[in-house]
Amino acid sequence: MSASAIEYDPYSYELDLDPYPVYRRMRDEAPVYYNERLDFYALTRFQDNLDAFIDWQTYSSARGTVLELMGNDEIPGNMIIFMDPPRQTRYRNLVSKAFTPARIRDLAPTIRRLTVEHLD
Repeated sequence: MSASAIEYDPYSYELDLDPYPVYRRMRDEAPVYYNERLDFYALTRFQDNLDAFIDWQTYSSARGTVLELMGNDEIPGNMIIFMDPPRQTRYRNLVSKAFTPARIRDLAPTIRRLTVEHLD
């Protein structure tokens, strides 16, 4: 079977049941997978993803990291996940103080309480 026969549909419920054979084929046969129907690329190997993560000039997050939101325009607003350095770095440095291990530990009882309330 050729790499072109691989069909990765991130919206497929069938794929959700057992995605690992498709993931394995993509890594082996299509390390840079392109889905023509949905018009997206997927990097399927760890090192390629790490390299892309580090090379933000080539692999920008500013146009989206979620398939439904991706396009040619930058996503407006202040969501850190949709930013690139140096802007993202400034925001991350500001908010990182609120997410220290000690602060998260302090928030745990409130998070548990709210979770139980929502589930109830």
